[in-house]
Amino acid sequence: MSVGPAGRRPSGTGDRLAVVLVGAGFAAAAVGNAVGTLPQARPFLQWCRDEAWLPPYRWVLERLVDVAPAVVVAVIAFQAALAVMLLARRRVDVALALALIWVVGLIPALAWPYWSVNVVLAVGLGFLQGRQRKQRRIAAHPPRTPRTGVRPPGTGVGVALGAGLGVSLGILLAGGPGIAPGIAVGAAVGLVLGAVWDARRPSGG
Repeated sequence: MSVGPAGRRPSGTGDRLAVVLVGAGFAAAAVGNAVGTLPQARPFLQWCRDEAWLPPYRWVLERLVDVAPAVVVAVIAFQAALAVMLLARRRVDVALALALIWVVGLIPALAWPYWSVNVVLAVGLGFLQGRQRKQRRIAAHPPRTPRTGVRPPGTGVGVALGAGLGVSLGILLAGGPGIAPGIAVGAAVGLVLGAVWDARRPSGG
């Protein structure tokens, strides 16, 4: 592995860690849906139908209720495929684009506070996609002069992704009456871990 002029690791290290974090989040979501959602597939889709705040979503979900188990299985397969792509770093750009479309597309089908998790994740995924594109441009056209080693301001990618995944895990692990403290604890842990990642992010990446 090559290093910079001052012996630093390449600037994409932090972004690779974020990709792994997103992949782990989708893996956890697939497991959670297989264990918790699949046995309650029909009531879950009925809940989504009733809580959807965009009329076309209610129309579509109404027609999916009768095949709810197949829908949940398809969701699990999709989430597992994204997890494999991200954790194995296979077509990361495609996987991130699909992940962003997925979390944004779910927003109108979720009630408060569930859709707020997807908003945070969408912001984080958008940042991460932008940074991935920047890394590819740098790799294709490396700068003629070495970087100065001055740390740029943090982008907040770690905070956004950490908070979103923390809230998701809080919802997944708490459930029922414990969902409010689960969200709070998950968000707090995610924010702390995300802030630590941003603070430790190598110079320039």
